[in-house]
Amino acid sequence: MDVNKIKILPSDLNREILVPLGTKWDFLDRSDAIKQEQQNILKQVIGTPPNYELSRFSHVANPNGSSELTYQFFFSPEISGPWENSYLSKFTDNQVRYYSNQFGKSFFKLDFYDSMDPKTQKNYLTVILPTSNSALIEESQCREYFFTFEEIGDRPSTLQYTNCCGEEVEVQGQGASGGFPATTARICVRIGGDVRFVRYFVNQVGQLVAQSLLVDLAQGTGQYDIFLIGDCTCNGDLPTVDSSSAPLVTPTFFLDHFGRQEGFYLHWYEDRNLLGIETFYMSAKFFNAAIGQYVKFINTPQTDYTNFYRIPNKDYYYIVNLNYSNKTYEIISTQTDSPTSVITWAEYINPPLD
Repeated sequence: MDVNKIKILPSDLNREILVPLGTKWDFLDRSDAIKQEQQNILKQVIGTPPNYELSRFSHVANPNGSSELTYQFFFSPEISGPWENSYLSKFTDNQVRYYSNQFGKSFFKLDFYDSMDPKTQKNYLTVILPTSNSALIEESQCREYFFTFEEIGDRPSTLQYTNCCGEEVEVQGQGASGGFPATTARICVRIGGDVRFVRYFVNQVGQLVAQSLLVDLAQGTGQYDIFLIGDCTCNGDLPTVDSSSAPLVTPTFFLDHFGRQEGFYLHWYEDRNLLGIETFYMSAKFFNAAIGQYVKFINTPQTDYTNFYRIPNKDYYYIVNLNYSNKTYEIISTQTDSPTSVITWAEYINPPLD
């Protein structure tokens, strides 16, 4: 092997020694350059992997600062209405109160499409609202009383009140004083409701005059006796004691960050360019487990249309706009073209088969 031979001899003089070392750096960091080139080749061959990560979109803040979102569903027993925010046109009172299988396994289904055209639209997202998350009804509290009154006038007296069902009731006395025993009645009235005792007598000129007395439900008088029995509810024709009844719910859903969250958030791709979707069109259905069928909804009752069965296609939807920057969504009414946080749906009743 040939190498440079340098001989250094001892001397008292300072000398400069030139050592011939290479100064070319072509081979430094060569491994890093190879890795970088491999990555570039892989990107050209298979491309950049898509970002399939999901983000959680919440409802945009309302003008009052809250983000609460409300869904209200209205059912009707027939095309002429009325549309009521109640399950009782589809289920019995007991089925709703005690969550029978027919009611408990029913649910609302919100579908989010990429367009309103039923021929070409695709359903990209679905939200389920179970009946178990329905809002409780603050039922009017009623009290049942046992009422006794005797006849003291010139014709039978009457007891007049509005019962717990909201019906006007009049209890007719059994006869004139001394002719019959006292009249008794069990009455169920709303708390704070008026009960009036009406007696009749003939005045000095021979005219029959009615005297109406407001009944003090806390105590009786010389003209009547009254005793509190307990709580009662409207159940058929007669009031019954029902203080232990389970609560009743209504097809309304109050959703928020801090309350019911199921159905409040939309989970969607965080990459705006993955599918290029920034607007959804939301429709609603109800699955009735009692009959195993779906019911469709529109955003206004059918009685608002000239032809009950010719509904504009846009009225089956609400518009949902996504904001990828702050991860929120806004719901627009197709009726008013303005944002809303209270989403109302009315049952669509199909035309008769005959």
